[in-house]
Amino acid sequence: MGGLEFYAYKNRSLKQGRQLKSLRVMPGISYLVLQQIITMKKYTLLAVFFLSIVFSSCNTTTPEQYFDRAVLTSNMFTGFADNGMERELSSPSVKMDDHGHEAVMKRSEVVSSRLEVLNEDFEKLKGLKETGDTKDILQSSKKLYEFALPVYKKEYMQLAALYDENAAKEDIEAQAKAIHDKYFPGYEKLYNTLIAYGKVYAEKHNIKINFVSNSPYN
Repeated sequence: MGGLEFYAYKNRSLKQGRQLKSLRVMPGISYLVLQQIITMKKYTLLAVFFLSIVFSSCNTTTPEQYFDRAVLTSNMFTGFADNGMERELSSPSVKMDDHGHEAVMKRSEVVSSRLEVLNEDFEKLKGLKETGDTKDILQSSKKLYEFALPVYKKEYMQLAALYDENAAKEDIEAQAKAIHDKYFPGYEKLYNTLIAYGKVYAEKHNIKINFVSNSPYN
């Protein structure tokens, strides 16, 4: 029952033939004015409803894209706080210098390159809309980034500097061990949580993916 109908219902003493247009429901406001106000409110509600549909439909990110950005990008953390990153720093990649010649990358360049990719991935991750369906993978992935990025920026840059400065082997090993002992347990817990949620999400959305061990010793 609408608002106007409800008012008429509550005032059954009104004569049957009385014109509702002359009925005053509050001082200075006639039924006609009230009807116009209600009509405007109806159109406003319809507009709000329409806009809510439009905005909700703007989230065109597919389940596969959510999975790629939240779960698959975790591969970039392979070797974090353990042997994998140590091997990468001890045997850095080769790059082309300004003259087109091959040159071994500085360890600081190795870490900086990794950081650049991770930061870009993290920004894309933060740009994804969180829903009830994606909450677990997005939040667990963000926690992993927030845990690991500061270590790359500080401790791994310090380790890279030791390599670049040809520091004693003992100093390099001590820094690598300190990173492992302090950060690996927390990283492993966060990583395993993300993968567990990722498996559930992939199965729910029929995303074909082969999960393999991301052991730090691989």
